[in-house]
Amino acid sequence: MARKSPPPAIRSGFGSLADALRARGLTPTEAEPEPSAAPAKEPDPPPPVREERAGRILVRKETKGRGGKTVTTIQGLRLSGAARDAWITKLKARLGTGASLDGDLIVVQGDQQARVTALLAEEGL
Repeated sequence: MARKSPPPAIRSGFGSLADALRARGLTPTEAEPEPSAAPAKEPDPPPPVREERAGRILVRKETKGRGGKTVTTIQGLRLSGAARDAWITKLKARLGTGASLDGDLIVVQGDQQARVTALLAEEGL
């Protein structure tokens, strides 16, 4: 069997990479030491929060995700917990329908947009 010739880098007469670096006038160094502690990276600032307009109340009619049933949602009503619960109770009594709290949304059963808007205006909200 014929012996394969060595790769060109080894045929050049250098025994190692360090020898090749010395031949070019560079000084080989040992592997770079691992940094003992990575520099503390400043935490990224939180993403800007999109603020809702103050005093804007949205009254919408929705059917999606409710089995085809129509509901009226009220969003942006800024009331404390007790005041919000009292307002929902008043809303249910005045409209004669069911209403509940779903997160920040007040959900009223049925298409009550006009009546809810009139009640909000009457209450000064």
